[in-house]
Amino acid sequence: MLLHALTMAAAALGQADAPADDADGELNRYYAAAMERLAEQGEDSAKARTELRDAQRAWIKYRDAECGAVFTNWYPGSIARTMAADCSDRLTRARTHAIWAHWLTFVDSTPPILPEPQQDRSAS
Repeated sequence: MLLHALTMAAAALGQADAPADDADGELNRYYAAAMERLAEQGEDSAKARTELRDAQRAWIKYRDAECGAVFTNWYPGSIARTMAADCSDRLTRARTHAIWAHWLTFVDSTPPILPEPQQDRSAS
């Protein structure tokens, strides 16, 4: 009986992480497209590529620290991991949208390189 309860709890925790994992995959796809677009622009964009890479690394540190703080705030409650996963999902979706807006769209009527990402998973 205890083993069954532990198995069910582990499955529930894994489900809590699933939206954040999906959001990470989408973020990686949009980030890669942005870096590819900059690479296609040649040497003129080398500084922008470096700055985007550095910004992305700093953003990941921010997200991990912010959502770690959310986890700590709710710990030792059973909802701590769910709240941290929700934090990660929301921040990651917002970052994906920012990358899309800044790097994958154009100021004229040219269609964006990738479609506009959803900022709220309930909208999908």
